[in-house]
Amino acid sequence: MVAIVGFGSLLSEASARSTFGDGVHNFRLATVLDYRRVFAHPASIFFQRGIANLETKEIASLSTAPAPGCKFLVSVFDIPEELLPDFYEREEEFKIISAKFQELDGSAGGEVYLRHCLLAVKKLGQDVYDDFVATTYLGDRATSIKEYIEANPSIMLERPPPHLVDRYSG
Repeated sequence: MVAIVGFGSLLSEASARSTFGDGVHNFRLATVLDYRRVFAHPASIFFQRGIANLETKEIASLSTAPAPGCKFLVSVFDIPEELLPDFYEREEEFKIISAKFQELDGSAGGEVYLRHCLLAVKKLGQDVYDDFVATTYLGDRATSIKEYIEANPSIMLERPPPHLVDRYSG
């Protein structure tokens, strides 16, 4: 088995299964470090599927780019190695690399980032905040953010590093 990291459409387990069928095993969440997601890849398949708009230049699919210090959540799942050749052929326009990832183990995956998200949704109103904390879960997919912050109220005391204060303060 080999691990596949999903950062765009493959964040969806349904999409992963439509791509790899019953070959998908152990679907889970993780964090990739030192990369960022970028809508920078013109995708001809979007024209074929009727979801591109040339007039507004809405033609890009998602890719990743090295970005030291950045991180983002991804899906990770295992597939049999014999499925790789078809995957490489389907994604021939991309440079597929081996990237390190850290699996989430039920922790929030980044206290500073979670605090930022909570501050951001709070600014949008109490209804948005209540919805976010009730419908967003930790990597264990069982613990809601509401339950997590009730058990760990010190989360709101976390502070981003100085170079991220403006960006990660809601």
